[in-house]
Amino acid sequence: MTAKEKGEQLIRLSEVGSYLRSLREEKGITLNELGESLKVSVPYLSELERGFKMPSDKLIFELAHFFQLDIEDLFNRFGKVSATAADELEQNPNLQKTVAQIARDKRLTEDQKQALYDEFFNVYHTFLREIGKENGDE
Repeated sequence: MTAKEKGEQLIRLSEVGSYLRSLREEKGITLNELGESLKVSVPYLSELERGFKMPSDKLIFELAHFFQLDIEDLFNRFGKVSATAADELEQNPNLQKTVAQIARDKRLTEDQKQALYDEFFNVYHTFLREIGKENGDE
């Protein structure tokens, strides 16, 4: 990991820690209460909220569940890919190939790449709505 990447990771951990602290405070619970619910020590949670620790995938999942967050979003905030997403990429060569081609395509700006990913996400949700209509789930 380069010094720049390490710096970005430290900033990301600090931002996610602040985010988790604000969620906990909004919920009106103490670190002790959160620790008891998640079976995690208060000192560890304190370090997590101050941006000093990178949690395990299991703890990210548990935090997302506890705070009723989108699991993939929380993994993304930590700069990690969930095991579910990684497994899906691994098992689907066309998906893997498409994502890799988009990532390597020098003709595309970062904004254009993000627009493609956003459009893929939108197509997925449109598909879900359509199959819901077919199945009478309106």
